[in-house]
Amino acid sequence: MSLRMILPTRHPRTGLYHMRLAIPAHLRDATKALYGNRHELIVNLKTRDPKTAKALAPAAQARLRAMIERAEKVATEAPKEPSRRGVAELVGDWYRRRVGAQHADRALRHLHEEITLELAESPEFAQELPEAVVTELAQGLLRYHDYAVTEEGVTRVVTALQRGFQDYRAFVQRRLDGNWSDDDPALVRYPAPVQSTTAAPVGARCTMDDLLSGWAADQGYSMSAQPMPRALYDRLRTVERLASFLGHRDAAAVTKADAVRTKEDMQARGLHASTVRNDLGELRVIWRWGLRHGKLSGENPWDNISPPKAKRRARAVRAFTQAEALMILEAARRERGSLRWLPWVLCLTGARVSEIAQMAVEDVTVADGVTVFRVTDEGEGDEARSVKTEASRRVIPVHPALAGEGLLDYVSSLPPRSSLWPDLRPANMFASRGVTASKRMGQWLRKLGLKDPALSPAHSWRHWFVDACRATQMHPEVRSALTGHSAKRDESAGYGAGMGSFVKVLAENIAKVRAPLP
Repeated sequence: MSLRMILPTRHPRTGLYHMRLAIPAHLRDATKALYGNRHELIVNLKTRDPKTAKALAPAAQARLRAMIERAEKVATEAPKEPSRRGVAELVGDWYRRRVGAQHADRALRHLHEEITLELAESPEFAQELPEAVVTELAQGLLRYHDYAVTEEGVTRVVTALQRGFQDYRAFVQRRLDGNWSDDDPALVRYPAPVQSTTAAPVGARCTMDDLLSGWAADQGYSMSAQPMPRALYDRLRTVERLASFLGHRDAAAVTKADAVRTKEDMQARGLHASTVRNDLGELRVIWRWGLRHGKLSGENPWDNISPPKAKRRARAVRAFTQAEALMILEAARRERGSLRWLPWVLCLTGARVSEIAQMAVEDVTVADGVTVFRVTDEGEGDEARSVKTEASRRVIPVHPALAGEGLLDYVSSLPPRSSLWPDLRPANMFASRGVTASKRMGQWLRKLGLKDPALSPAHSWRHWFVDACRATQMHPEVRSALTGHSAKRDESAGYGAGMGSFVKVLAENIAKVRAPLP
């Protein structure tokens, strides 16, 4: 089929130029199966400059021509049945994606494995997949690789997939047992697919990984960053959960019905409304990126999928009572390392656990003659730190009770540039000691008998500290400078350098806070 020359057109909302081609009626079934669209093909030129768009037009025209030619071939040639090797290649394609072996980048492969292991902890992992799900996956694999979808072919692929699921679970179990060898005995059963001359042109198909990588690059994230930014890690987990549920990673094959099924499945598994809402929102944004950049065409399947309303929390986080605080601090005196000091520091600073857990020895320093904790987002790589808001960057004078407990002697015993809590192992992916600290203190408090769901192992100290500040009739602007809250009660709060610059005033006020345990 010869195509007339298509001129670039400008999108009325984004201003980006793109090339649009109406799909002939006799090819619509083929283009729907290949590219997820029955009406038109779109190539985004990713430019707002008309001269650049004109220069890019011939290459885009060639790409559209290749897509139409492939659709012609699929529409006119009878699809073939896969050979025995072809079936093994289909299941091998699925298996390699599941175990992350398709990633040439070693860091990405290990990242995929770590997320897989976290998902393997869910009860659903140990269950056999329903026959209908395996059948649907087999049909999708056949269509994806341009094979005939016949009853006999589907049965053969289902049988091979059942063996593939066994190999996948064996792979995960090896990792859980501590076997991190790259030698996978199952791969010998799954030959890599031979590149066909009718393979989709570059960009004709788009995987979920392609969308996530592109979105991440635009956000300034690297997929191989160590440690991994939390925002990217959360979206990786969301995409992995989706791929696990649908049984494939073909972004163009995700339909509105799939989106609805995904939401209903999360609700049926009893996931919290906020988790369902977050996952749907993250997927909507990632697919929107693909549509805006010409990786996908058609509608966003995640649009107008109404997220469930969040249930009202029965009880908000409360502060520790004086009796609870006394018991916890007494118990901490019998501990070592982070459990010895974190409860005391959280109690007498009102800081967030993430702020304290990320501190290094150098963050206990002197400002205006006062020994302080420095809360900062300075540092890169393994020393990267973060803060919640602009107001979170601050110094907190060391409370006299902490000095009296011997905290400064503990700090001076640590080597230079050491973490303040070397016994806290950074959490996987995003190297957050705050996550590890919260889990450890939560387990410890439960052993002490504190099991009230309204208590937070770390944040309840923040509530306690604010109440303790109120008891001294501390000025709200001083209190907010200590806790890192916004103190903008009127326009004057934004004038000058702020209360945080008056370190001696902060020290005088924090010393008035009475420690639960003398």
